[in-house]
Amino acid sequence: MYFRPDFANGLKETLSLLKSGGTRMIYNEMIQPETGVSPYQFYIDAIDLKAYSASDFRKYPSETGFERVEMITKEKIGICVIVKTEKEK
Repeated sequence: MYFRPDFANGLKETLSLLKSGGTRMIYNEMIQPETGVSPYQFYIDAIDLKAYSASDFRKYPSETGFERVEMITKEKIGICVIVKTEKEK
């Protein structure tokens, strides 16, 4: 997601491509809550990437229409988000 300047629109595009009941895993480095920066800030700045916080990863998937959102953080450095679409009725 750090290559996408607009997280919400990137998720909307992903949602439109998934089948009903589909799953997508997103892994990304995240902004540290204590410092407000990523441990990889040098690289983020050098190649103009976008880093998101854990709260962004909680907020945007549900706002863009994903039915289920699971989050796993790894030592406050990275975050894995598993999002699922609504199953067919």
